[in-house]
Amino acid sequence: MKIAICVSGQTRHLNKDTHHLLAVLDLFSDYDYDLFGHTWSDQEDPNDNLLNKFVEYRSDNQQIIWDTIIDPHAYQFPDDRPNWSQFFTTERDWIKDAEYQDILNGTSATSYIDFAKERINGHCGQVWSAMESFLLTKKHMPVNQYEFVVRLRWDCKIDEYVYADENLEDVKKEFKETLWLWANQKGKFDSKYGGALPDASCLMADDCVFDGKSFYTNDMLYVIKGNAFNNILKFTTIHTFEKMLHVRNMEYVTMSHQLWADWLESLNLRCAPVLNDLIRLNADGDIDDPVSKPNKRWRV
Repeated sequence: MKIAICVSGQTRHLNKDTHHLLAVLDLFSDYDYDLFGHTWSDQEDPNDNLLNKFVEYRSDNQQIIWDTIIDPHAYQFPDDRPNWSQFFTTERDWIKDAEYQDILNGTSATSYIDFAKERINGHCGQVWSAMESFLLTKKHMPVNQYEFVVRLRWDCKIDEYVYADENLEDVKKEFKETLWLWANQKGKFDSKYGGALPDASCLMADDCVFDGKSFYTNDMLYVIKGNAFNNILKFTTIHTFEKMLHVRNMEYVTMSHQLWADWLESLNLRCAPVLNDLIRLNADGDIDDPVSKPNKRWRV
């Protein structure tokens, strides 16, 4: 069975901890997979040993996000396109912040537009990078017809402690079995058993929280069925944001994990949180650092 694995987002300290990503990739070793990767130009490229495993890889300047958002010709419906201000959220308590006041009053070295650009990058960058990694598969899909596509972050690892009371190898085995059953429409994914699972087109970790019509999801792992993925490839990256804002009648792009949930649902994916929550963020002391993560300062 041929599959694709798309790795995206910030590479951060990948080159120091490459073994963590390789361990995650090993969860899919039962499949013949092609690797695709996307990141941003302010991040380190993967080292040659890792990069040579990729079919395609690209690094972009994040300026492309702003340039695309303000390009009236980039949208499917130019006369009804979103405003640039819909791509980030202004928090109510920012007005009490002296630095924000200086930006608003024009007495800061940072202009409001530059401030907005950085917040937009923080809001949209991970989803934008994920979609760009998806689009790297486009010319390979007709030949390979990937059965499913996996989306991962560069800075991920297998959490050896989340299942401390269980044998980790048994948990990995269960993860692989669930994935195989879904891919082959067997067991609880067989349509003869009814329910929602046979129609699931996107699998995610079982730590997701469903609340009425909305849900919260972590962004470490998504697995998308090939036919549903082909429908995603019909869009450009900005078209997916445009679709999300229109379909979900959103005033602005939501933040972080809620954005992932809104984005996935707007792409008509039927999401099922059934995979063991094995994959975690590989935090290495820089996650809340104000230099490497300036948007944390503004809770973006």
